[in-house]
Amino acid sequence: MEPSQIYSLFGRRVAEAREKAELTQSKLGERAGLSRASIANIEAGRQRIVLHQAIILAEALNLHSVTDLLPVDLLQPTKKGPRGLKLNLSGSHLSKTEAAKIARIVASS
Repeated sequence: MEPSQIYSLFGRRVAEAREKAELTQSKLGERAGLSRASIANIEAGRQRIVLHQAIILAEALNLHSVTDLLPVDLLQPTKKGPRGLKLNLSGSHLSKTEAAKIARIVASS
């Protein structure tokens, strides 16, 4: 899966959560410290964000966890190994180090 597809899926989840919370893009932007245009671009998958922004968005949407915004179709838990839960990130081009960091974040959520 290409990075653009990941951001598109993430954006769709942000839009769905925003609509469910009955927030406008402007109101979500105020809560998250972002402009309405940034929220529109995130929802359209045109704007890449960093992890702390994903956490801020999840908090602004009153979600239980940032994982509620992740494209779960990409996260496929597998059996526990000697080091704990392992994740397969289907279609990704992450290094082992990057995948391990993501797994730690998801496991701690």
